[in-house]
Amino acid sequence: MFEQNTTELIIVCDEKTVGYANYLRQLVSTNDDEEEVVGTKDGAIEVVVWLEKDYLANRATITSNQHILFIGENQASKNEISSMNVKFDKYGMKYGWLGKRGMMLVSEVISQPETYNEFIELCRNYKTEFELIEFKKSLPEQAIDAAVGAMGDIPNVISNVGNTLFSFLVGSAPAIAADAVNAVAEATKWITTTDDQRKITDQQFRALTLILYMDGLSEFLEG
Repeated sequence: MFEQNTTELIIVCDEKTVGYANYLRQLVSTNDDEEEVVGTKDGAIEVVVWLEKDYLANRATITSNQHILFIGENQASKNEISSMNVKFDKYGMKYGWLGKRGMMLVSEVISQPETYNEFIELCRNYKTEFELIEFKKSLPEQAIDAAVGAMGDIPNVISNVGNTLFSFLVGSAPAIAADAVNAVAEATKWITTTDDQRKITDQQFRALTLILYMDGLSEFLEG
């Protein structure tokens, strides 16, 4: 029986993204092919994970024939990823490559609930479920001042700011200056806590890792 040829993939990451490098290595090592290939062909890829410091120390020994995938933006990747062709770009997630150099990164944390809901639906299409993050509304001080000024001197308004004020303004729109209503609508922003932002970024990276494995990694390694 002929021995199957294997392709070596070096994944370069840093301390913050090493978990996603290991996740991709696990996906590649999974025997998930049945009637058809899922992701990459089972047993066809050998994955090595290097931290950024390992890559910088050994890059002089790397040949142009070796496939390298950079995860995230750091000192090791910044001079490489700018010239690569982006193959996937959705919901702040990107992957792409040029020749045998590839990248995957999260360029922007999802900040709008509508976009987040679409992202979650995309994940479900890949049979992935995440803990849902709750977005809250923030009503800046300048919006409150504008609304109070348009409505007159109403002491109760000041003690009922936030979503209550917003709902009141919308419900009373015919009796309130239109510019005040617009000021509130435009100034109201969606906010998440720092911890929630970290969770969303983690969800984006994990989803991107799976999407790359399923849809792009095999094509990249054929180049």
